[in-house]
Amino acid sequence: MKISSERLTNAHYAAHNPIWIDTPSGLARAAKAWSRQSTLAIDTEFIRERTYFAKLGLVQISDAQTVWLVDIPALPDLQPLSDILTNGDVIKILHGGGEDLEIFQQQLAAPPQPLFDSQVAAAMLGYSLQLSYERLINELLPCNLTKGPSRSNWLQRPLTDDQILYAANDVAYLPLAAELLQSRLQTEERLQWHQQDMVNLIEQTQQPVDTDKLYLKVKGAGRLNGIGLALLQRLAAWRDQQAQTRDLPRSFVLNDQELVAVAEMAASKPAISNTDIKKLDDLHPRAKRRYTDLLVELLQHKPDQPLPELPGRPDATQRKQLSEMQAVVSTAAAALNVEPALLASKRVLQSIQRNHIETGAAKLLNGWRGHLLNAKLQTTLND
Repeated sequence: MKISSERLTNAHYAAHNPIWIDTPSGLARAAKAWSRQSTLAIDTEFIRERTYFAKLGLVQISDAQTVWLVDIPALPDLQPLSDILTNGDVIKILHGGGEDLEIFQQQLAAPPQPLFDSQVAAAMLGYSLQLSYERLINELLPCNLTKGPSRSNWLQRPLTDDQILYAANDVAYLPLAAELLQSRLQTEERLQWHQQDMVNLIEQTQQPVDTDKLYLKVKGAGRLNGIGLALLQRLAAWRDQQAQTRDLPRSFVLNDQELVAVAEMAASKPAISNTDIKKLDDLHPRAKRRYTDLLVELLQHKPDQPLPELPGRPDATQRKQLSEMQAVVSTAAAALNVEPALLASKRVLQSIQRNHIETGAAKLLNGWRGHLLNAKLQTTLND
């Protein structure tokens, strides 16, 4: 399959002449045009460095003939945008869309579906798992896109010409690239893989954060014991609630080192006081002023039950078994000409192995990955 020069010219023109949408009437007109399409490329530009929730500045949409730039802060009602995101007759194309999905779910309660992720599709065809949008377009089409000002201030107005061109380029060519990728997936009999992964990705996006498991992502948690871990679990959930309420990154409330230090100190005492918090060297003075009373109240009662200690370093037998599991994945990946991590990352394999050790019945891979790998992985685990 080839993309005609006329369609490339149209996409190039669209990128350099986007339609700016900052009024309800403009959004309504655009929504009518979007609803007539079978596919639309979508991207977002946002700022998140100093907030818990992303500040959405721009949503870019393209059908490869027109690029629309939706000025989110200027619009009082985004329902027409939500409607197209959830329109089951229009496939939404994103590239590495994990953050975009999260933002749409948070702010519009509307994760795009049905979905086609060009980065995932490319990985299934042998490209890098982290293939950039610019590299993808330059690989598939006779274009020469370069990385633009992605880290700039997307809430400023007016945007610069460079910002506008960068934002428009991010979607202008994506429908054409997606056509090529979908055709190749069909030829390689891997389109069903992609469809399964898109369903799973949307389901994951719609799952609420399990605050009881946030402590597992805290750096340094492994040095705590069972009661200490239970206290850390309580602290991590509290930190997340504080971060949401104040719209701050979690680390702006307490960083991981501070969180572990508080849990460790609380676990070592029958009860803690304001003085204990104020004497804690690892806690920033600003945090002491703001949170001492809250922390004492939160931690004055010890947990009823300790948590299981986190896995330690694997022994020689476990390391050998994990290497054999990785070899199974690498062999399958080589036969398919894809990166091993597309099939199962080291972290996924470690989780399978731990589950097998703890329960004797490993929870293996789902879907197409399980069809390819589960039998051999099970054999390795049972040896």
